[in-house]
This record gives sequence, structure tokens and C-alpha cells, in this order.
Amino acid sequence: MSGLQIQLESYRDILTFESEFVLNRQSRRIDCLITKKPDAPPIDSAIARNFRQYNLIDYKGPGESMSIINYYKVLSYAYSLPEHIGFSSVLDQLFIMLVTHYYPRNLIKHIQKKLPFAIEKIAPGMYDIHTEPMPVQLVVLPQLSADEYMWLRCLTNELTPGIPLQKLADSYALHKEESLYQKFMNAFIRANRIEKGAEISMCEALYELFADELIRREIKGKNEGRDEGRAEGMRRLSELNLKLISENRIPELAKAASDPAYREELLLQYQL
Repeated sequence: MSGLQIQLESYRDILTFESEFVLNRQSRRIDCLITKKPDAPPIDSAIARNFRQYNLIDYKGPGESMSIINYYKVLSYAYSLPEHIGFSSVLDQLFIMLVTHYYPRNLIKHIQKKLPFAIEKIAPGMYDIHTEPMPVQLVVLPQLSADEYMWLRCLTNELTPGIPLQKLADSYALHKEESLYQKFMNAFIRANRIEKGAEISMCEALYELFADELIRREIKGKNEGRDEGRAEGMRRLSELNLKLISENRIPELAKAASDPAYREELLLQYQL
């Protein structure tokens, strides 16, 4: 959830983000646990104004749905969190945020069937779900205000006209050396790749805006590939030398050092 972390970066002195927070030995994980300092004042942002001390973030990416089953799974995680962190009674300090790319109609109908007035729209893309014993907020990314929540609004694989790509490019240019922003851009570019057979490309508008970034990534990838290839070649050569020495094949060792064709023959012979 790098987009949410960037969105709340001005509150980094009172918020701690832990991605893939492990609940127990069965590898039950919370997508993100945000801990707020106990004595910190309320956050002046609609998306985080209801934050409590422990805030569980569950994220569903493009192609995933926030289902009824998932809703109850997240509730179960919340109930098990107090035992995990060593406190017996902190339910009143828990908050759940459900982040999704699609409005979960089935889930909303399910909740309203039990609690007709439980759902309250507090802002475009933000819904408070009034349940006990802890509050729940639903965030539907494509409905968010692009001006107010640019980093979250751009977390998509559907580049509609409402996506502020130019603003994103300008903002990223100011922070492109920071790992948090690089993480966001990795996810953004990966989500918007266009695969045609074995080829991967970008839509024209995206490529034009992030050409420098994409070229830098391509060069970095090629350099890393060369480094990995060089390391693998050294490993194979080292193993060949050790085998020749162990078998007292010193003449072959000397010949392999000066004759690439003979060296490859020996590598095949030893299946290296």
C-alpha cells in the first residue's frame, strides 16, 4: 500500500506502516497494519480521520473483489490481533479499512440486509460502515477525488481520462530517488503493461510521460542481467577448475584457460 503511505506521508511522525503483517504461524497476514501513536490527535483527512491506534488495511487489486467472505475474514483477523500484540482488550482501539477497485454491491447488500442504515457515504469513494465493536471504512479507488487523493486514484490498471497522469509524472519527478515512490511506480508500471505475445509495451500516453523512467529501468535491467550472467559464468568456471584440479588434470586446466572452445567442451562434459 505504498500509495496510501505516500498519501499520508505528512503524518509519518505519528503513523507506522507494516506491510504484510504476520498474525500467526499459519501465515495469516494483514496487507498493512498502520499503528498510530496513542496520544496523537485525529488526522485531518477524510480517508484517515477515523484511525485508531491499530488500523488494519485490506487491499484488493484490479481483478479482485471485496467479497462477503473476505469481509468476515478481515473481521476475524481484527479479533485475533489483540492476542497477537499482547493486549487482551484493545478492540476499542481497532479500525478496519477495506480498499478495493470495485464497488462491492453484494457485500453492501449483505450488510444493509442486517443493518439497513449501516452504510454512510462520507466523501466520493469513501463509505463508513457502522458496525460493532469496531468501525469499518470502505474505499473505492476509482471514485476518489483525483485532486485530493492523486496517489490512490492513480493506483489502477485502467487509464481513463480522469487519471491525472501529468500531475503524477510531475510529482514523481520530485521524489524518484526515494524508495517509497519507486515502489509505487513499480506497481503502477507493472499494472499498466500491455502484453502482446512475448512482447511487453506501454500505452503511448504513459510511455511519453515516463519515458526517462522506463529507459532507466531498461538500462538497469540489462546491466543486472549482464552482472548475473557474469557471476554465473564465473561460478561455472570455478567449478570446472576445481574438478580438473581434483582429478589432477593440470594440462587440461591450462589448455581450458587459453582455449574457449575446449573450455566449453569440458563444461559440457562435466554438465556445468
